[in-house]
Parts: sequence; C-alpha cells; structure tokens
Amino acid sequence: MLRPVDDDWQETIKKKIKKLEKGNKKSYFSWNPLVWISTFFELLLQDPEESIKESPKEEEHDQIDDEGLMKEKVKKTGYSLVIRIITTGNDALLVESQLQNIISSFSQFASPAYNRFKKIKYKSLELLIRNYIFRQFSWIQREDIMNSEEISTLYHFPHSKYNRQPEIRWQNFKIVKAPTNLPKE
Repeated sequence: MLRPVDDDWQETIKKKIKKLEKGNKKSYFSWNPLVWISTFFELLLQDPEESIKESPKEEEHDQIDDEGLMKEKVKKTGYSLVIRIITTGNDALLVESQLQNIISSFSQFASPAYNRFKKIKYKSLELLIRNYIFRQFSWIQREDIMNSEEISTLYHFPHSKYNRQPEIRWQNFKIVKAPTNLPKE
C-alpha cells in the first residue's frame, strides 16, 4: 500500500545532509553518568580487532556517497509504504516455505551500508487480517518512506511493448481522441 506523505521527511534528510557536510563528530563528553558507565563497559567488552577502523579516506568517500544518495532521494515525491505478505494453504510447512521464499526475494534490495526491508511478524493475527482487509496502515509499525523512483524498482505494471509474455493475453486496442462535446461541469 502507498500513500503520499508531507514534505516534512525531506527537511529531516536535509538536516542530516548538513550534519554530514559539517563533519559532525561524535562527542564523547557527557554529563550523564549512565553514558560514562556504558562507555566504560563498551571499552571492556569490545573485541580488539573491531577497534580497527577504516582509513579516513574510505570514511570520507562513504560519506560523500551517502550525501549524494540522500540528495537524490529528497528530489522526488515521498510515499509511505507498507508491504504485507500473507500466504494460505492446507499444509503449514508449505505455507511457511512460501512465505519465506517471498520474503527472501526482497533481499535483492538490501545493501549493508544502506536501507533494507525488515521482516515484522504481527503478534495478533486478528489485527493483521483487519489491517489487510480494510487497507489500513498500522499505527504500531514505523512508516517506511520511499520516493517514486524507488517504488518503481519494486513494482511496475506489465506493458505489451516491453514485456512480451506468452502467458498474458494482451488486448489490442486503439487510442481514440476524447469527444469534443464533453460537459464542462
């Protein structure tokens, strides 16, 4: 399901871009004693090999890529998106395997450094069915925002010119001009 969202999301991304451009570095000083304790335990429990970080040039290159991707995303209209996958059948194992196959097909859109689709399992089957039947967005679930270009990579309607599929019966029709005597109201 899709629905357009206000342009507030673009302002949030623009603020993040400005922080990246300024090179906003994390400050380790805080007045909160809980932050001190958690930082201390992180240092004790951290693996020495994990402390080795990328070179500054690689980090700078990744930041530039992130900025470019965010700037491209902000240029287009945003939509709130929900993808619900429901499988049914008589055999529970078959239903579960079909569900996992469909979910795994979305892994092609995942990238370690960027966004990905995340599986969320409803605790209430009744709530899932209700939201599915009434085409409602769940108020519990965080809204994913995608722009029009990202959505077009997920789904596009088949077209007889570009998708010659023998399984689809294409209707042959002619494009006709609209009548000239259409009512004004």
